[in-house]
Amino acid sequence: MFGILSGAVKKEAAWKGVCAFFWRQMQDGVPSIVETEFSLVRFEGDGPRARKVYEGMKPLTADDVAECVRWVCSLPAHVDVDEIVVRPRDQATATEVHRRLPEGEKP
Repeated sequence: MFGILSGAVKKEAAWKGVCAFFWRQMQDGVPSIVETEFSLVRFEGDGPRARKVYEGMKPLTADDVAECVRWVCSLPAHVDVDEIVVRPRDQATATEVHRRLPEGEKP
């Protein structure tokens, strides 16, 4: 259902001359680790627990995502970026993340 919906939204947005990239990503649910207030909300305001999500790795920032959207929206109208996957280098998949030990700590 989401694929059909995102396609319809994309077609309508393209017809109106609006950048539809972000709609597609939201509808398809492409997960990436982005450091925002999401973890704080998820863990009901527990700051230490929320920070632990990003421990030992370098997550994306909201600015990183915004830059991708800016780039897509800056392309000529005849260019269609149908799909883009953006993840931090430390994230291999939605569930596999490379985490480094704190400096000076041994495995």
